[in-house]
Amino acid sequence: MSGAWVSLSRTVTGAVTLATQVRTRDSVPVAPAATPDTAMSSPAPAITKPKRARTPGSRKAEFGSYIHTIMKQVGGNHVSVSSDAMLLLNGIATDFQGRLINKSNQYAKFDNKTTLKAKHARAAVKALLKGDLQEHAISEGAKALDKYLTNN
Repeated sequence: MSGAWVSLSRTVTGAVTLATQVRTRDSVPVAPAATPDTAMSSPAPAITKPKRARTPGSRKAEFGSYIHTIMKQVGGNHVSVSSDAMLLLNGIATDFQGRLINKSNQYAKFDNKTTLKAKHARAAVKALLKGDLQEHAISEGAKALDKYLTNN
């Protein structure tokens, strides 16, 4: 419930009272009504708003720089992407990344391994992609693996 908060206060007798307030656009928060127990006691402390969880600033594409690089390679300087389209492409890339990781983990579990290997990733790509996209993904993955192994 947005804009709601709860306050606990102790009375003189030691009983705990609970006061809940709900805030809407048109309403102003009102202090809880006094009960017979709280009427004789000292006034309850003021109700304070709880600290809000930190909200992220603006949505940002994780794969944005990579998507821009590929767009420039394919279309030159004549191609641009709006922020909404970039978020959509980022969502597609993130979704595929999650599927690829899950499928790779499944193949590793089938082999009773706790470490992902290149063959698990290759098998996951073969399962998730079809046709030319599959061939290009496997060849690019092999190139990246060779480059990594030669540098390390």
